[in-house]
Amino acid sequence: MSEKFLLILSYNGKENTFEVSDPNKPLAQLMENLKGTGIFNLLTIDPSSTPDNVSPIDYYFGKADASGKPHILWPRIGDEDQFLSDYGVNSGDTLLVLAVPIAG
Repeated sequence: MSEKFLLILSYNGKENTFEVSDPNKPLAQLMENLKGTGIFNLLTIDPSSTPDNVSPIDYYFGKADASGKPHILWPRIGDEDQFLSDYGVNSGDTLLVLAVPIAG
């Protein structure tokens, strides 16, 4: 039996533990899985119905450096999907969930 892969996710001052069923999935897929759980109330805006003064929002995983500054874990670099392992993320690590407005 394999060991569970757990991440501590932090969003808007709330922390929750999230079990990753397959840590070898691309980051984009992991974020979609997180959105479907309802763990956090992640605001989603349909770009086709967005008023002119509101930007649609995208979410990324992030990791704080030694000084506490958050850095986005980009889901793709060039044509390549990125994975937790590309950023040295291990079970038990804390990741941030970062809301980033989409320019448009």
